Amino acid sequence: MKKILLFLSLVTLSLVSLSSFAWKVIRENDVVLYYPVNTSCRYMLCEPASFLVTRHSVTAEQPFDITEDNFLPSGIPHYWYDYSGNTWGRVEFSVFSGRHKSATVLNDIIQWGYGLSNRTGLNIPAEMNFAVEGTLTITPAPGQKFSCKNIVLAQTGKALENPWYIFSKQGYGMYHGRMFTDVACSTKEGYQQYFRIYAASDSNYAFDMIPVSHPNTAATLPSFPPGEIQSTLKK
Repeated sequence: MKKILLFLSLVTLSLVSLSSFAWKVIRENDVVLYYPVNTSCRYMLCEPASFLVTRHSVTAEQPFDITEDNFLPSGIPHYWYDYSGNTWGRVEFSVFSGRHKSATVLNDIIQWGYGLSNRTGLNIPAEMNFAVEGTLTITPAPGQKFSCKNIVLAQTGKALENPWYIFSKQGYGMYHGRMFTDVACSTKEGYQQYFRIYAASDSNYAFDMIPVSHPNTAATLPSFPPGEIQSTLKK
């Protein structure tokens, strides 16, 4: 009888250990951003996009890792053409973290000043796996580098998917069923440009970025945004 009890205790301990291990597994979480670029960028005349992390939030006891100097990794930029002949830069960022959601992460985003306490009509979940705040840098034309401060990339989990969300302090909205956020970007010379970042309509990991004249002004996406094309190819 003692042997049976000892065996059952060992089995229980093993299951608890496995469960604890599964809870703390670190995963590579990728998000893709498309942004319009000058045709000359295809000849490697433009710097790749980057994202400098200033702070992050993650569910308690979940692993989290970022690269040296707090930069999310970005590879050599790739360039895409849409069906209208426009050129887009494509960059992929990776966050290494666990995938267990909690209300703590969204509460931290709210505390950072992103005004998400009223989420009516935006379909933003109350729980997130993790969030990173930082500065996005893009170069849409040679010598024209924009820094876009106060951007949050966040991921949640539902069913078999892990949708991404992107937030800024310039406001949010919905366009044809997809959420968007506006960001204020500027060059070191002081030139400012607003960009609108949309979630690709049939994707949970790709975003399209286009210039707009002012936050919350009317804007439409080009035909067949590259994020939609990429998400279709990946299915």
